[in-house]
Amino acid sequence: MNLSNLLTTTTVEFNSAFKKDVIIINDKKESLKNNRALKHLQRIRKLANIKTKAKIVSENNFPTGTGLSSSSSGFAALTVAASNAAGLQLF
Repeated sequence: MNLSNLLTTTTVEFNSAFKKDVIIINDKKESLKNNRALKHLQRIRKLANIKTKAKIVSENNFPTGTGLSSSSSGFAALTVAASNAAGLQLF
């Protein structure tokens, strides 16, 4: 099996006009209660010393829950997108 064509695309927008965080994964709005992506976003906010709310939109071109590492690629994409949006220079 060749996994090189499996992609995750994630955007993060911090905006002071946002009243709350929004997370959309594969066109589905996620609950924020006990949400792992939100907890990860909060770590990035702490590193960047910001409190601004964010909108996260993430899309996989492959099915989730199939053992193809959609969570791993999603969190890697979230880390890069949120860090860049927050102005962090992590690499």
